[in-house]
Amino acid sequence: MNKDKAINIICKSFCKFYKPERDEALACRGFDLVLNLVGEKKINEARISEITDFTLSDYPFDEFLKERLCKKCDFVIDGCGFRDDSYHGKKKVPCGGYILLTMLLSKGIIRIEDITNK
Repeated sequence: MNKDKAINIICKSFCKFYKPERDEALACRGFDLVLNLVGEKKINEARISEITDFTLSDYPFDEFLKERLCKKCDFVIDGCGFRDDSYHGKKKVPCGGYILLTMLLSKGIIRIEDITNK
């Protein structure tokens, strides 16, 4: 999956933090992780398009994703709108990578083991 296609699928579809007017040199950890899993053939990119509900009402993999995703994300340096108590959004919402990975895990498209050593 090339970067432009990944941005269209992952960022534009799933992430409320995505800003198309900014040419980010950095990508969130979730973006990088999904691209890596697609490259390793652990995720068929067509399976990503099966996910049509982009909202989460609970976070069943939060502790795992906090360790494997959030703590390694380059954007955490500036503060995470999902984890930072000083964030004043209406409802704290995780980034698109977190949402997508939660959905992929919940639907059994990937397993925790696929992410464990990343």
